Amino acid sequence: MERLKQYTYYILRKTEKYTKIDMIYATKSGFWLMSNQVFGAAISLIISVLFAHYLSKDVFGTYKYILSIAGLATAFSLTGMNTAVTRAVAQGFDAIFKQALLVQFKWSVPQFLFSIALSAYYFYHANTIYGISFLVISILAPISSIANTYGAFLQGKKDFRTTTVYSALSNSAYFVAMTLVIVWSQNILTLVLTYYIINTSTNVFFCWRTLKKHDSKNTEILAEDITFGKHVSAMNIVGSIASQTDNIVLYHFLGPAQLAIYSFATIIPERIRSMFGIISVAALPRFSEKSKTQDDHGVLSKSFRLIGLSIILVIIYVLCAPYIYKLFFPQYESSLYYSQVYSISLLVIAAYIPFPSLWTKKLQKELYIISIGLPILKIIVSTVTIILWGIWGAIIAKIIHYVLHLSLSLYFASPHRQQ
Repeated sequence: MERLKQYTYYILRKTEKYTKIDMIYATKSGFWLMSNQVFGAAISLIISVLFAHYLSKDVFGTYKYILSIAGLATAFSLTGMNTAVTRAVAQGFDAIFKQALLVQFKWSVPQFLFSIALSAYYFYHANTIYGISFLVISILAPISSIANTYGAFLQGKKDFRTTTVYSALSNSAYFVAMTLVIVWSQNILTLVLTYYIINTSTNVFFCWRTLKKHDSKNTEILAEDITFGKHVSAMNIVGSIASQTDNIVLYHFLGPAQLAIYSFATIIPERIRSMFGIISVAALPRFSEKSKTQDDHGVLSKSFRLIGLSIILVIIYVLCAPYIYKLFFPQYESSLYYSQVYSISLLVIAAYIPFPSLWTKKLQKELYIISIGLPILKIIVSTVTIILWGIWGAIIAKIIHYVLHLSLSLYFASPHRQQ
């Protein structure tokens, strides 16, 4: 067994001159991260099929609208603290975990007030379903957002195995609970309550487990890491709002059924894109360890390889999409053409290499341009194009956003610009 291990190690090291990456690290981290993504994708697909089969377009569209409005509230929390935690832990400052939880708790008040104000508004207008939904969200969503910091801590430790196990257990609990509700209830309020109760309870439990297991004696904390987390959060505010704008504008101008059609048009390309998010997850702690000496030429060469891969993925998806929708989502065949065009957004996968390198180098000006400038542009463009062209407007606006995100990430990571 030991000889086999040594031989495998030797082969992986030999392949590095062709792949230009650390194959030992990629193999160890990639297996667990990919396992996590594949399991999550399977759960997501099955739940989506159940949504399509058991829920009407109006019910599903309304459910998506409530989650989108709740996403606006999340924008006012410290969403960037997880990035700071991963970066600091990768450099050996484990104590930031507890400190980050306390800081996030203090800064969760705006998120709470936003949701409670929405709840009061809907109760005043006699909309009990929305009123109760946002009342529950005002309490559970901030707790869930704070507790999920355990994932950032484990990523910083490069403990991808534990991350995968915890995620699989969380996804399993979510799958069982949501399946029961979708099949037996189809009630909007029950769907929203189940979603937040399951997510919050699993995040709290695994956060407690992580704190108990990693009770570090090292109490050293760099103030700049907490400050950096606040900067990242400030950058994320507009981005978080922009990520929900298309759903909200579509709901108000076209109704819940059209929002449902749009959601099913983007659901598979978005899931494919998120699966490749493991590149960013694995890259951030790795870049953090050697941020001062990172080879920018290597960053760009890897990015261009990903562009080639993403083009292949787009072609494959366009060819396979008709069969996917006919098999899994026959109720949403009207989403097919939108989805095929939207698959162009998969090009942004290539940004998963240069963008983390900007974080680790703390290039705040460049990050503010990408994280604030682009989302502001997206809000304006998507609002105008949705009013003019409906779902096609939303598709076009997101593609433009992703292409600009990729282009700027590559430009700012260019070694010629940083000289």
